[in-house]
Amino acid sequence: MSSFPAIVIRQDGDRTRASLEQLTAADLPAGEVLVEVEYSSLNFKDALAVTGKGKIMRSFPLAAGVDLAGTVLESNDPRFFAGDKVVANGGGLGSARWGGYSGQVRVPADSLLQLPSPLTTASAMSIGTAGFTALQCILALEDQGLATNAPARAYTSGDCLVPPAGSNRPAEVVVTGSTGGVGSFAVMLLAQRGCRVTAVSGSQEHEWLRELGAAEIITRDDLQELAGRPMASERWDAAVDVAGGTMLVGVLASLRKRGSAAACGLAAGSELNTTVFPFILRGISLLGIDSDHCPRSLRERIWTDLARTVPESQLADPTEEISLEEVPTACERLLEGGVRGRIRVRVKSQS
Repeated sequence: MSSFPAIVIRQDGDRTRASLEQLTAADLPAGEVLVEVEYSSLNFKDALAVTGKGKIMRSFPLAAGVDLAGTVLESNDPRFFAGDKVVANGGGLGSARWGGYSGQVRVPADSLLQLPSPLTTASAMSIGTAGFTALQCILALEDQGLATNAPARAYTSGDCLVPPAGSNRPAEVVVTGSTGGVGSFAVMLLAQRGCRVTAVSGSQEHEWLRELGAAEIITRDDLQELAGRPMASERWDAAVDVAGGTMLVGVLASLRKRGSAAACGLAAGSELNTTVFPFILRGISLLGIDSDHCPRSLRERIWTDLARTVPESQLADPTEEISLEEVPTACERLLEGGVRGRIRVRVKSQS
């Protein structure tokens, strides 16, 4: 039985410890489909798990890694056969189930999807949970009434459209944490959909953000200043927020009537100290985004849309590839704010 590497999180007293170990399939928990993992990616949640700076793992020992792409080796489910290219993200991977930082993994069949063409396992993990979450936010905003040039939107009433039907201006959307994985994808995908994007950034990556499609760049201080007011001037139709805390408060205070904010992170804080005024005077909506427990039907919708709308050429610049051995160092770098765009993790040896 051949061995493979895995970054395994074990409990060590009151703390956790991550180590690179050599395992065999006999070490894996039960599951309906055995997958040879080719690529994973590095996300904020992964960094917290590997460094032990966040209580992510729900049982021990587990391999970290909240997403994966690879090839089916064995399957007890009629939906998958040996040789199939598959992708998985969330669904408890890397927290409640054995994750993608492992050369092989057994997973429940319901957590897997056939990899949609033309994506490869590498390009899928350039997108990963970050790109998946960004598009999930945007679809939620569109379903709520954000008017973009994306096809197949259904509204209960034309009166819900933001901006209103017949308006000559594009939808204006603000994105916090714009140089991170979710934020940079949100900027790119919203610009593709014809929106005028305002990127909020604490970095100097202004040229890169403009290349992604940002029409305007503001600082964190600019947005946090708005958080000091119960209501600020109406500025944006919608928002993708990965920051939380005072950043989200500033966003909520600045949305136009009938606007919506999709909240998917807490990089700037988990508390939300705001007022009800934006909700009852402007009728705005706060949409919670949970990519980990996203229904399978929505997962299929998102990955199909990503495969259709994200060309390989747009994945090269924001993606840095590292080996499994480099993950711990990259985790520290990510938590310190030293990562631009995405990090793809090469799990399968290229030799």
